[in-house]
Amino acid sequence: MKARCLFKYATGYENYGGRGITICPRWLDEKTGFESFFADMGDRTSDLSIDRIDVNGNYTPSNCRWATDEQQARNKRNSKLTEEEWKEMMGAENEFANF
Repeated sequence: MKARCLFKYATGYENYGGRGITICPRWLDEKTGFESFFADMGDRTSDLSIDRIDVNGNYTPSNCRWATDEQQARNKRNSKLTEEEWKEMMGAENEFANF
């Protein structure tokens, strides 16, 4: 997350930092960044990785979740989902699911 958003020569930078995607400043703090990230995101299981709910949005507590590979594969800029597929992917409890 940090590399692809912050470092111009990192793999994938053009799709993240190069598009203006940023990371929550609390998560970047040298002393408390990890603790802040963990407090906001909680622990994850080995089958999950961080995912931005709005693929054009930043890495912030309100726009990030732990997601499976399947969820992430469907949550891309070039995805074309039906409303039902979108709701299924987002989960009924998510505030964005019932647009």
